[in-house]
Amino acid sequence: MAPDSLQAEAHPEHTTVILISIGLQVKFLRQVFIHGTGSSLTGFPYTPTILNRLEQTLSVERLSTYQALAPGNSELSIKLYCWNIALSESLYGPVQSFEVVVRNALHQKLTAAFGPIWYDVPSCGLAGHLIDRVSDAKDSLTNQGKPHTPGRVIAELNFGFWLGILTKHYDTGLWRPYLYRAFPNAPKPFRRWDAYQALDRIRRLRNRIAHHEPILTRTLDADHAMILDVVGWICAGTADWIKAHSRFVQIWGSRPT
Repeated sequence: MAPDSLQAEAHPEHTTVILISIGLQVKFLRQVFIHGTGSSLTGFPYTPTILNRLEQTLSVERLSTYQALAPGNSELSIKLYCWNIALSESLYGPVQSFEVVVRNALHQKLTAAFGPIWYDVPSCGLAGHLIDRVSDAKDSLTNQGKPHTPGRVIAELNFGFWLGILTKHYDTGLWRPYLYRAFPNAPKPFRRWDAYQALDRIRRLRNRIAHHEPILTRTLDADHAMILDVVGWICAGTADWIKAHSRFVQIWGSRPT
């Protein structure tokens, strides 16, 4: 499957592992930095020895971004590293919901136009690389011993597939007659390029989160707002639900100093 795939979305067991891992990290982070810049409520000591060990185990290369943001302050650089993990955790849920809502909206419009297995219908006009992704999804289901039902195939397709059907190649055949209808609340005029840019922005954010890369230097407040905007273009009520359960704003305002 393509490298931009967030496997946790397609495989519930992977989602569980990721969430447990992130959850344990965030439990530690709340103790370490949210309650102040000194020791945590449990008295965790940022001694020179501890800081040296963290640099060795986490690696100088991984910490370089945070050290550049806090030159000469090893403790603050570690706390920024922790903050980055907390930010990633706080955005995981909104990003996951964003992907599910978008793919389902596009799937529904294509189903209405071509039937539930639209991805196998020649008149749908999928190009070779997207056909390959469908084949990969089916192969994955076969390897898992699961049937190739439309719902399972759709869930197995990575987000790059859905971005792919919003490229210029599909402007006339899919976007104008069908796919623009997936975003009934979008501001007018609403072009395919508008949808593509918005989805690609969140894809890039999602990939950085999935690969454990720094995201704290991004304009994350704009990313979070974009997630809510795009979901709102599809369903305002769902956007409100995501916003109500999101912890991002709280974490974003807790930058360690």
